[in-house]
Amino acid sequence: MLKLCSNGVQFRTHFTLHLKRVFLYSTSSQTDISSSSMVDFMVKSLGFSRAEAITSWKKVSNSNHIKSSENPNLVVDFLKQKGFSNTQMKKLISSLPILLKCRVDRTLIPKFNALEKLGVSGSDLADVVATNSSILRRDFTNRILPMISYMKSIVGSNKKFLNLLKRSYWLMSVDIAAGLQPNIELFRKYGFSDEKIMDLLVIHAELFGHDPKRLEEIFKKVDEELGIPPEASTFASAVVLLASLSEKTLETKCEIFKSFGWTDCDIKTMIRKAPRCLNFSETTIRERLNFFMNELGCQPGYVADRSYVMTYSMKDRVLPRYTILQVLKERKLYTGKAGIVTVVCSCESLFLKRFVLPYEDKLPELCTAYICRVKGTSTS
Repeated sequence: MLKLCSNGVQFRTHFTLHLKRVFLYSTSSQTDISSSSMVDFMVKSLGFSRAEAITSWKKVSNSNHIKSSENPNLVVDFLKQKGFSNTQMKKLISSLPILLKCRVDRTLIPKFNALEKLGVSGSDLADVVATNSSILRRDFTNRILPMISYMKSIVGSNKKFLNLLKRSYWLMSVDIAAGLQPNIELFRKYGFSDEKIMDLLVIHAELFGHDPKRLEEIFKKVDEELGIPPEASTFASAVVLLASLSEKTLETKCEIFKSFGWTDCDIKTMIRKAPRCLNFSETTIRERLNFFMNELGCQPGYVADRSYVMTYSMKDRVLPRYTILQVLKERKLYTGKAGIVTVVCSCESLFLKRFVLPYEDKLPELCTAYICRVKGTSTS
């Protein structure tokens, strides 16, 4: 049985604990505000539905409930001053409802000031924080801020830096010296340029949060077991794939291919050509294999060697184009040798030029329907 990865994806366990920690805060005295009062506040001030507010506030333990009605209003006022829209505030509080109990002067102002000094300000500040609330979690000074500063120093481009901040949810718990830096060095060891590494960091930040030893094992599997050299365009995609799937999930998906007659060699070929095929759900994999192999009669080796054809949308591309080709052949309007792979993989302009526009007079309804689908308009 094919085994391509050893252990399931295990993000650093202390991150789970990290997410459960709360802000260091001070509160005014008096009596606790009831949960129902906070739910009412979230509904009236932040646009939550009552069900949404109840679900979000349940994330805050009883021991951490607010003791002063002043805090929530001050927090909302502060966020508005920082340019947060109602939608952004709702998104942030939904992810981090405990934010409503923090002291603005002791918790929020220092953190926002630090972010602004790093160049995250204005609308970018609101966008980044609303998208990645982990930036505001506890241990900001000792872990979060150093990580953000380090990311800014290595990424360079401010646009890439901001995009990375939005995607760096998992990196906020990673130790720079023990985690992020060794992983970056691993990519360099395998010949990746700093520019390529930075692009991967922005797009797949979670990849750099893996244990360095685990990530190196994945690199070796891709290189030695799958036979994909580091310089190949699919090497990074294969690494991302194996890092994102547990052994059990990978094995289950491989078994689906085998149920259609694929061998281990076919599966490896498919991964070398288009690793993304194993990212699809089990249902999607079965649907596409059934179409190409059972309906079209393609052999495993043929599909494996052209596995990129399975990465296209069945609904939006494969089936509409296959229908056009079949009708043209049935009416004997097209007698060429183009097959399903050529038809599916052709760019839109070329497909229209070869298989649609020349036949508008003879197949007006079919051609018009396809053209409207491409343009996103209605045939009526």
